[in-house]
Amino acid sequence: MTTPAYVLPTFTFAQQRTTCEACRHVQRRVLESSRTSTVVLKCGTTKNTNSNSCSLLRAPGQPCGPEAKLFEGRA
Repeated sequence: MTTPAYVLPTFTFAQQRTTCEACRHVQRRVLESSRTSTVVLKCGTTKNTNSNSCSLLRAPGQPCGPEAKLFEGRA
């Protein structure tokens, strides 16, 4: 059974990524496999490494949220 699209939150991280990249909390991690490498953005405001992905923390109802409440610019 698949989940109907209207039940899932709208994925907006592509538009939010620029703000996350400018935040002083962002930590870039490289995930490598045998075929490719990918740079992921992690947020340093939380110690939980399983759920500190910037895209997860920017979801509605999460600590940073779509409004980027935890954003702090780099000096």
